[in-house]
Amino acid sequence: RLCKAGLIKCPDEEFYRHRDLVGLPAKWTQLTQHELTSVIIKRVIPEEFSCSWVELVARGINQASEFFVSHNWSEALRDFLTTLELHSRENRVREDVSYWVCVYANNQWS
Repeated sequence: RLCKAGLIKCPDEEFYRHRDLVGLPAKWTQLTQHELTSVIIKRVIPEEFSCSWVELVARGINQASEFFVSHNWSEALRDFLTTLELHSRENRVREDVSYWVCVYANNQWS
């Protein structure tokens, strides 16, 4: 919805400067972990109160993970999520099982 409304724009970072995309609306089909971090995570969690996304949303509840996810930050978020959904279905992963994903588990300010 944020993409459809034009609220997520490609940030002024080298990744986008190189492609002449700075300031243009990000498309859902092209949204990557780069945009997610720059445009959402770092805006919701300011540097002076830095923590990971997991620390913010877990509210102190232990988030021990059973799966470590390795991925490319430049891949489409849609494809990344589809892959996780497929993995969880094929392996009958319970809803209470966590995946460790660096963009969410690590403090993006440090």
